[in-house]
Amino acid sequence: MIDTHVHIYDKDENDYPILQIPSLSFAAFYGDYSIIPDAFLPTDLSNDFIAIEFGSTDPVKEAKWLATKSKAVVAKVELMRPETIDPYQAIPEVKVVREHLIYHPASKLKTLAKQPDLVLNPTWQKTFQSLPYTLEVRLFSTQIPDLIKLAQKFPSKRIIVSHMGFPLEGFPSWLSTMRELAKCENVAIKVCALESIFGIDYDPEPIAPWIQYLLDLFTPKRVMFGSNMPLCILSTKCMAPMLKYESLMVPKEHHQDVFINAPKDWYNLD
Repeated sequence: MIDTHVHIYDKDENDYPILQIPSLSFAAFYGDYSIIPDAFLPTDLSNDFIAIEFGSTDPVKEAKWLATKSKAVVAKVELMRPETIDPYQAIPEVKVVREHLIYHPASKLKTLAKQPDLVLNPTWQKTFQSLPYTLEVRLFSTQIPDLIKLAQKFPSKRIIVSHMGFPLEGFPSWLSTMRELAKCENVAIKVCALESIFGIDYDPEPIAPWIQYLLDLFTPKRVMFGSNMPLCILSTKCMAPMLKYESLMVPKEHHQDVFINAPKDWYNLD
């Protein structure tokens, strides 16, 4: 099993603003997160994993450090600033790059992008077109129609949508959006960080039908799962999400594709 969403970090090695002072923006998704440790390292894990950036003030330094901890790193980029990409080409462990595109129409605390439709910006698209990596994006479901236009315009460019497309307007609207997104064969979906979507007290059982729809729409070859360790420990009912995904949400006949083959494919693992 490959866990595709793990935050490896150490406060003594890199500067992480959310660990230095409480972040109202981070708390808007997770509530009080003060119990998370100052460091989370591979020795705390039992599965193979993808190491996801954790918002360091120096993303390149963070990526170099992550490369000493994992064979597969997802590094932070800003496509409006192409210079943020080039340094990673000297780090072979960087397999995928990630941009935070979330823009909440009613909450500044849940907004990280400067505009909601950044993926349609010509400058952004020019960088995307020449990007030597698969791009992982974090955005709300209300932004996905623009992402569909992007995926259709650049069918040879691969995109991973994390946080299961972050439902913002309820199940029916999200499902309709996922149906359209799934038609783009250059897009994969990643289920992770459910505690930041459905609330810290979320119950995984009612979410299972949502996952089944994703498996039906995208097929198991384009669906992946991540624990969001160690942030998932904030959840009161699902502190070991990978076990729940395996036992409750994914039929056994799909385990090989979902937990091994798809991550190897989409994260360019050797």
